[in-house]
Amino acid sequence: MLLFLVYHKISGTQRRDVFTVDPAAFLAHLRMVKESGVPIVDPRTLKAEGSGDSEGVVLTFDDGTADHFQAARPILENFSARAIFYVSTERIGRSEYLTADQIQTLHEDGHTIGSHSHCHRPLHQLTRELVAHELGASATILCDVTGERPIHFSPPGGLYSRIVVEEARREGYQFFRTMNWGYNRRLKPMAIAVVPMTNGTGMRFLESALRGEGEWSLKLLYYVKNAIRGSFPGYGAFRSTAMQLLDR
Repeated sequence: MLLFLVYHKISGTQRRDVFTVDPAAFLAHLRMVKESGVPIVDPRTLKAEGSGDSEGVVLTFDDGTADHFQAARPILENFSARAIFYVSTERIGRSEYLTADQIQTLHEDGHTIGSHSHCHRPLHQLTRELVAHELGASATILCDVTGERPIHFSPPGGLYSRIVVEEARREGYQFFRTMNWGYNRRLKPMAIAVVPMTNGTGMRFLESALRGEGEWSLKLLYYVKNAIRGSFPGYGAFRSTAMQLLDR
C-alpha cells in the first residue's frame, strides 16, 4: 500500500488556513511516519509498470511556493527524505513562489519535480487544445530548468476530466496524482489517491493511514465534501470553517 500525502504551504508565519501546515506539525508528521516503521519512498524509485505492490509513504507538495524550499527542504533533509514538488510553471520566480534556481537545487538534492500545469487553471473546463498547451508548456519549462522532462503530474485543485488524463498520457506523464482521498492499496499510476494533510486533521488522518485503517471514513468525508461543494455557493466559507474546527 502506498500513501501519497499531499501538502500545500509549510509555514508558521503566514495567515493560517486549511492549506497551511506549521513546520512543527510537518516535523511531527515525519516523526510519526518514522516511528511507525513505514518507509518514506523515494519517488524516483516508483515505476509506472509493475509498481502495484510497493509500500510506504510518498510525500508531495503542491503549487511550488517558496516555503517548500525555505521550510520543508531542511526538515526533509533531516530525515533523508525525498519528495515530489508539483510546480505551476507560470509562477516560477514570482513573489512567494520558487525560483528556477531553487527548483534546480531541489532536483539536485534528489527530489522529484512534477508539473502542476502552466497557469494553474481549472483544466476540466478547458478545451483539449488548451489542456495540451497547459501540460506541454509546463513540461518544456521544467525540462529547461532541471534537464529532465517531468513524468509526474497533478491537476490544480484536483480538477480533471477524461481529456486531461488523455493529454497527460500523450505528453508523456506516467503518474497522475489526483486529489481523490484514499489509500493506494494497489497503485494505479494514472489515478493516484491521496491523504490530505493539515495541522490537526492531518495528524489524525496519518495515524489511521499508517495502520491501514480508516480509509472508508476518509472517503466518506471526501464524498460529503464534494456533495456539499456542488450544492450551495457558500461551500468555500463552510469548508474553511469546518476544517478549522476539525484542526482544533
